[in-house]
Formats: sequence, C-alpha cells, structure tokens
Amino acid sequence: MKINKNLVTSVLIFDSGIGGIPVYLTIKKIFPKINYAYIIDNDSFPYGDKKNSFIVDRIIKCIYKVHKKQKIILAIIACNTASVISLRKLREVFSFPIIGIIPDIKSAVKITKNKIVGLLATKATINSAYMKRFIKNFSSYVIIRNIIVSDIINVVENMFNTTYQSVYKTLSILSPWIEDRTSNPDTIILGCTHLLLIKKEIKNFFGRKINLIDSKSDLLKNVYIYKKSIFSIKKKNTVYYTKMEERIKILIQVFKEIGFEKFEEIFT
Repeated sequence: MKINKNLVTSVLIFDSGIGGIPVYLTIKKIFPKINYAYIIDNDSFPYGDKKNSFIVDRIIKCIYKVHKKQKIILAIIACNTASVISLRKLREVFSFPIIGIIPDIKSAVKITKNKIVGLLATKATINSAYMKRFIKNFSSYVIIRNIIVSDIINVVENMFNTTYQSVYKTLSILSPWIEDRTSNPDTIILGCTHLLLIKKEIKNFFGRKINLIDSKSDLLKNVYIYKKSIFSIKKKNTVYYTKMEERIKILIQVFKEIGFEKFEEIFT
C-alpha cells in the first residue's frame, strides 16, 4: 500500500466504542505533542457478540481507510476483544507497529491473596483461544472465575447520555462475587477498556478492599518501546466514526473536551 508522504503523521487509537478514551488519555500524558487519530467503529458496536472473522475483517477495513488519510506510525488496539482476536492478523497485514491491550492475568496472579481471580470481559474475549490458553497456563496457581459483562459495557457506552444510576444498577451482575467473600475473588481483572471508565464505581460497588487490574501497565511498556520513533508535527487530532447517529453527536462534544478537533465519517 503506497502512502502519500505529505499525509499527517499520527498515532492511531482503535475501539468499537468509547473504551479507548482512558487508553488515549493515559498515552497522551506520555506523548502530549503528537497527533492522534481515534477510530470508533460505532456501526459494529459491540464487538463482544461478533464472530472472530467479522471482527478481524472489520478492523482491517477501518484501519485501511484511515491509513489512506493519515500516515500511522503506531496503532493501539484499545479493545481487549479486538486484541485477543486480531493482533496476529493485523501485524501480518500492516507494516507499522501494532500493540493491543490484553487482560493482565500475570499481575492478578502475583497480588491475589486467596488465589481466586475474577475476569470481567466479553463473551468473545473469554471464549477466545488466546485467553483459554492463558487461563490454562495459570490454572495450577489460581482459580480464575469469569463474568460476561456485555450489559455493563452497553450501559457504559451510553453513559454520556444516561444517568449514573443506570451504571450502578447494571453492576448488580457482579453481585455473586459479594455474597461469599471467602470463596470469591479478591482480585478482579477489568478485561474490557469500557470498564476503566467506571473503575471507581466498580470499586465502590464491592465496598471492601479488592484489587482491580486495569491491564494498562503492559500496554504502556509496549508503547515505551517505540518512544524514540514516535514523533509528528502537531496539527489536529481526528476522530473517525463509521456511522453518523445521535450518539455520535453527543460523543463529538466529549471528544472535543479531551483534545480532538476534527470529526469524519468513514464508510466501510
């Protein structure tokens, strides 16, 4: 694929929704003076109930569209589901470096006291071959329990045009991990970036000392690897969405508040 040398150089953040926002805000602290492009594939949200082949093809199409508009120097897949399913294929297709965010089981295993770890994630993440293999590798050290949190993710995706009461209400899905403290997780992995937006609410919901692993530390380590090669002439941060809808109109205001200035629909 030939790229116009005069294109704006950017770091790309990809997610099917707003889960990439906390990832962007974290990376922006490290690299405040570079361009960012954010793809929000809202037309296909949520990814958690989609087939693997659909997710891979969809991400390739979205990134390809943006790569024709901007020179991508680093792509960050800010979605656990997309990362565990598509990273290998994306690295085969594109020549620029691509990193993702993966549920950080290793850190959870290190800090758990009762040897019971909880994983909150989508059905697609939990059932992925990557996660099944990872969980099996640690099964002799800890018990790993899962809860599919698709309903929570859907509420969080719409949190900017709903009430926090709706967020707290949907957290009742996690109630089984409160009733018996002795046999339930003392350490919980937030296996979806949407959950990072309500980390405080999750902490308050449990109302006790509990370790929450947000999985950003490994991602940041990988970002630092490319620190010397990440540079660009600062212009305007751009959000690319895949469908104009009422929710996007609300999110445009949210993105403006965190440093994005241009907004464009891409057709896939």
